[in-house]
Amino acid sequence: MSKPVLKHISRRYICGHEYQTSLNGNKHYQDIAGFYKKVIPLVSLGAFAKET
Repeated sequence: MSKPVLKHISRRYICGHEYQTSLNGNKHYQDIAGFYKKVIPLVSLGAFAKET
C-alpha cells in the first residue's frame, strides 16, 4: 500500500443537510435517492447561494 500524501487544493464551499434514515432493510437506498430528487432541482435553480 502506498503512503498517503497530503494534497493542498483550492478552497471549496460546501453545505450539508441532516437527513434521517435507517439502515434496517436497506431502507436508506430509497430514502437518500428521494432526498436527492428533492434537492438537486433546488441547487440547479440557485437556491443555495455562495456567501463571500
